[in-house]
Amino acid sequence: MDNQPNSIPSVVKQMKNDFSYKQRMNRRMFWRIFLITYLSLCTFTVFVIAYSLNKFPEEKLAGVPADIEATAFTVSSIIVFAMFSIFFFRVLLLLFNIIIVHRLHDTGRSGWCSLLSFVPVLGDVPLLVMLSQKSEPKDNKWGACPN
Repeated sequence: MDNQPNSIPSVVKQMKNDFSYKQRMNRRMFWRIFLITYLSLCTFTVFVIAYSLNKFPEEKLAGVPADIEATAFTVSSIIVFAMFSIFFFRVLLLLFNIIIVHRLHDTGRSGWCSLLSFVPVLGDVPLLVMLSQKSEPKDNKWGACPN
């Protein structure tokens, strides 16, 4: 029963594998997951901006006094929303980091090369080139060649 791909133990095992840094990921899977994650991040960013603009109209920013109860509700909802946003962004950044490391492993490079992304503009170009290269056809120290 555990050998079925949709059983709960196999899903839990796959999730544990997805958050492991010692794996490989082929180009097709990398760009698919990267695109989905990036679109999620963009959608969430638009949602955060729209929510912020709705909660802070120009009248409130200009110092016009508002109802105290409405202000307390607004402040508490903004704090909860900000905490959720920070958590969501951190999860997405962790996912970005993991899939970039998986892809670098597939090209035979160390995951430490992902630190190139912290060098503004100049670091992104070589990292993009590395992520776009073909997979190593043989098994390497990070695992078997993905299909």
